[in-house]
Amino acid sequence: FTFTAQRPPADSPEVAGDGGAVKRQPRLRSARAELRRWRPRVFPGRQVVFVSSRVHPGEAPASYVLDGLLELLASGSQLAQFLLERYVFHVIPALNPDGVELGLHRSDTRGANLNRVYGAAAAAAKHPSVTAAQEACLLAHKHQGGLRLYLDLHAHSTRRAAFVLSDPPAGEVGGDMSVDDRLFAYALARRCPVFEYSQCDFKNNMSATGKSVIASATGAPLCFTVESHYHRGHHGIEPFTPRTWAHLGASLLEALFDMDVFRAPSLPPPLS
Repeated sequence: FTFTAQRPPADSPEVAGDGGAVKRQPRLRSARAELRRWRPRVFPGRQVVFVSSRVHPGEAPASYVLDGLLELLASGSQLAQFLLERYVFHVIPALNPDGVELGLHRSDTRGANLNRVYGAAAAAAKHPSVTAAQEACLLAHKHQGGLRLYLDLHAHSTRRAAFVLSDPPAGEVGGDMSVDDRLFAYALARRCPVFEYSQCDFKNNMSATGKSVIASATGAPLCFTVESHYHRGHHGIEPFTPRTWAHLGASLLEALFDMDVFRAPSLPPPLS
C-alpha cells in the first residue's frame, strides 16, 4: 500500500470471510499514485482488527507472534470461522521492511525510530509506511464499522514475559483505571501461560507511538503494544521459542473471542 525509502512495496493484506462486500474504502491520500487504487472492500456489519509488526526490524519474535495469529485464522476451526464472520483483519507483516532486509535493530534507513513518528510528527516523504499505516487504520475505523482491536507487535530485551501496554482513557492520564483493556489482558493471561498480567502497563501514554496515536484518534479501548521477552518469563526456566510466540499470537484472538462472549452472553459458548 506504499513504497518505503528503499522502494519495495510495504504490503497490507486484508482477511475476512464471505460477506457480500461491494464498496471499497476510500483511497489513501498518502500512498503513491500507482498504489492508491488498491483498497480493501467494505464488509457490512463488521468491525476492524488492525495488526502491525516489525516497526522495529530487529524484533524477530513479533513475526512469530503474527504467524500464530494468522495460522489460527487460516485453520478452518470454529473459532476462526467465528472471527472471520465477525471482523475484518488488516495486517501489515513488516512496517519497516528495509530495516528487516538490512539487519537493523530499531531504526529505518534514515536512522529514525518509526514508532516515534506517528501523528503530527509523521511525514509521508520521510516515513511513508507509518504515514500510510496510520491513514489506513483510521479509514478502516471510519468506513468499516469501527476499530475493535489494534495490535502493534514487538519484542523486549529487558522486561521479561509477554505483556501489553495500553493508554488510559481520554482525559484520564494518571487517573481512574480503564476496564476493557484490563479485561482483555486478564483473558489473555488465562489463555497464554507466558503472558504475565503483572507486567502490563495500562497507563502507558507514549507520544507519537502507534497504539497511543490510534487510541487517541479512535477512542477504541483495545489498542495495545504487544511485547514479548526474547528469552523467558518469571515463572519457568524454559526458554521462549517460535512455538511460544506463535501460541501468544493465537491467544490474542482467543482473548478477543472471550471478551465478545463476556460482553454478549447470547454468542456461542467458548470454543476450543
